[in-house]
Amino acid sequence: MKMYFIVNKDIEISKGKLSGQVGHASMSYLYSRMEDEEFKLKLKDYMVEQKKIILKGTENQIKKLEKDSIDNNLGYITIRDLGYTELDSGTLTCICVGISGIDEIPKITKRLRLLTD
Repeated sequence: MKMYFIVNKDIEISKGKLSGQVGHASMSYLYSRMEDEEFKLKLKDYMVEQKKIILKGTENQIKKLEKDSIDNNLGYITIRDLGYTELDSGTLTCICVGISGIDEIPKITKRLRLLTD
């Protein structure tokens, strides 16, 4: 079990700001699932290693995942900045597609590269 994030490679963002955005996505995802008993069991498995995979994708790829999530009730969490510091309000920064095994993640996610810089 791993938690997957895709960050928007089309924007200029500092490492610290991006870290905060991924943190927002992680916490928002967990908060959105708090009442789901089945998810709590999945979370117990995840907490053993707490692996997070951070990938980079285009804004259009993230928007497609967001639309798929809305259309199919997948529960992905999209983060848009509030605009207090270095980004304009509403800037799409990342999406959390959740905790899952490799066979459960969206196909597009399997083609993306790891964030390395």
